[in-house]
Amino acid sequence: MLQFLFCSLQQSQLATAAADALQSVCSQCPEQMTVHFDSLVHIITEVDSFDVSNEAVIGLLKGCCIAWSWYSCNYQ
Repeated sequence: MLQFLFCSLQQSQLATAAADALQSVCSQCPEQMTVHFDSLVHIITEVDSFDVSNEAVIGLLKGCCIAWSWYSCNYQ
């Protein structure tokens, strides 16, 4: 699923919906998303190349931060 959403981020018609979906997945399943840490970092480093609104980028960053904070609180 993560690969599908990443590919969708690169398509202007789907990018905002994919960013919203990633935010939701990270918010609802932070424990499961921690195994995808490298992929999330890659997505964040590429965020400037996606055709998404600033609001969608902020949402994506929030979702990733939720997953990362869960990881840091539970794997120290």
